[in-house]
Amino acid sequence: MTQQHLIIGAGPAGLAAARTIREVQADAGITLVGSENPYARMVLPYLMEGRIEETQVYSADDAYLEGLGVEARFGSGVTGIDPTAGSV
Repeated sequence: MTQQHLIIGAGPAGLAAARTIREVQADAGITLVGSENPYARMVLPYLMEGRIEETQVYSADDAYLEGLGVEARFGSGVTGIDPTAGSV
């Protein structure tokens, strides 16, 4: 049986978790849920100053996540987790 993983949050930790799972379990199912597309918050001042383009803020695009075999669901927040029912 293939393991299924749900990662809540598309920040640096969520992306690192997806990469690590993929390294350890090549056939695992990975779903990444986040309210926003992954971006690097620490470069926002450079964007605001006009020193970088907006495209340089994002830390993962659809092609990258697809290459990792990650199903991305952005624009959705998690409102609750029910471990007994196995639902989010």
